[in-house]
Amino acid sequence: MLARSMRRITTELLLVGVLACGGRARPAEPPGSPAALEPEPAVPADLAGRDWLEAVHRVFHPRWAESFVQQARTLLPASDPANGPGVEAAVEMTVLPSGIVGAFRIVRASGVADVDRAVHDVVAASSQLPAPPEELRSDDGNTYLVWRFATDARKCGVAGARVDRRRVDVARAVPLLLARGRFGEALDRIAAEPATPDGVTLAREVAGAILEHALLDTHEPGLRVEAADAVGFAGWRRAAPALRKLAQDAPDLALQTAAIRALGALGDREAAPFLTEAVARSTGERGAAAAAALAAMGETAAPWRAIEPALGVKEQRLGALVLLAKVGDKRSVPGLLAVLADGNASKAERVAAVTALGAAADDAAGDAARALVRALLDGDAAVRAAAAGGLATAAGRGVRSRALAGAAIALIADRDPRVRVAAVRAATELDARRAAPDVLRAARGSDPAVQAACARGLAEVPGAEALAALVRLAGARAAEVRQAAVASLARRPEPEAREAAAHRSGDEDPRVRAASAPALDGAQLRQTLLADPSPEVRSAGLAALLAREGARAGLPDALRLLAPAGGGRARVVLAMGFLGATREDRPQSKR
Repeated sequence: MLARSMRRITTELLLVGVLACGGRARPAEPPGSPAALEPEPAVPADLAGRDWLEAVHRVFHPRWAESFVQQARTLLPASDPANGPGVEAAVEMTVLPSGIVGAFRIVRASGVADVDRAVHDVVAASSQLPAPPEELRSDDGNTYLVWRFATDARKCGVAGARVDRRRVDVARAVPLLLARGRFGEALDRIAAEPATPDGVTLAREVAGAILEHALLDTHEPGLRVEAADAVGFAGWRRAAPALRKLAQDAPDLALQTAAIRALGALGDREAAPFLTEAVARSTGERGAAAAAALAAMGETAAPWRAIEPALGVKEQRLGALVLLAKVGDKRSVPGLLAVLADGNASKAERVAAVTALGAAADDAAGDAARALVRALLDGDAAVRAAAAGGLATAAGRGVRSRALAGAAIALIADRDPRVRVAAVRAATELDARRAAPDVLRAARGSDPAVQAACARGLAEVPGAEALAALVRLAGARAAEVRQAAVASLARRPEPEAREAAAHRSGDEDPRVRAASAPALDGAQLRQTLLADPSPEVRSAGLAALLAREGARAGLPDALRLLAPAGGGRARVVLAMGFLGATREDRPQSKR
């Protein structure tokens, strides 16, 4: 009884010495003694997390091997149970992302009370470990570590450690992983469970989180602008609060403007008061973006009231006219007509007024439409081009008539290429079939911008002549012409058109390759565009595949493309493409 009490006192004194000295108690034996030199088992070179486990070992080793084990051998008899062969205990501990040891417990006791108590106290004294690497963390962000403590040669070596990676079901795991920016792992989890009914929804969560992360990444200012535009295109409404903050507080004008554009694309009405204020305060790019955003939401009254006073101030009139072109409120028509009737108005003001009339026109026989037709005859080419562009804008809003189409068609032969481009656009928007002969003649010209406009306009024109013209333009020297022609061919119903578009899937210009995507079948898309070095081409190919086969069938390809894309721009472009192709309210292309 006395011997047992003395041994307990001795062991407790050992522990007190160890812990009071921060685990660096002086060994009872000289460093060169056999016990001190006894090596721990070797660690496998391919052990997962080896570097971190060795760092943890460096915390435990002084407190256990160099102190408790050494002194137990010195101060306790060799026959003491603490020095017996095979004595070991295992501790399971929860290591937080910061490295702090949370809960811990002995999961395999040694059977020797003093050893178990020593193990407990050593772990308690080692409450701060190195932060675990991401790859060792479980789905909840913690690392679950089991560590063996032995009194023989194994001591507390890394060979006796084990990391237990705990997983929850994929629907719970994905949000947990995304909260820590583990996008690739979240995608891998979805891919590993193909039968998950919510796979597409979960993949959208990952893609949206990628865009939100890029939107807030201050290390890449240019990418933040692209991410804002991507959010607007993809319709990812969850990013609206971040966009509102950026629209007001972003450190540069380009990012503020991009955030405003995105808010308009999302139709975020909570931003309307701020956007109205931005229109009143700025006539530059930021104000124009705010006006356009409000118009996209159907909010024109408030910006019109903010802009109207500036029309009467000479120094502010041009800026106000530019903003009105974005707002498109019919109440602005009298003021716009007054500008055109003012002989002292500058060319820039007349161009802006005509452009704004196109946005405000709501009746093919109304004052705005008639003023646009008169402006088609203006002696200045810039005004004529603006008038044709205004007619195209009005036609896109449903303002059409035979008279308007005839006026636009007559301008296709204008001597100025800028006017011809705008006239082709207006004529084909108003009445593509009627305009076809004139567009076909214009397409035989040599100006690339005119040819591209003709190629876009012929997409909806049936017949062999239009098809032949598009096939010819698809081989043009200028990439912008090839892109427009291939995009039109890919939209047409004739097998020959789709074949001609598919033929350009190997074009040297990535824009042309991307335009060919809708003409390719699933096998062709997987073999060519989905393996393309350009992220824009891969994104276009993915969108085409999802449209052709459906989101569920195309999900494995989407996950495969997103997972290895790395950080930065490539992943943003692909996330945007996936979200845009799978959004329920995505705009339908005209057929």
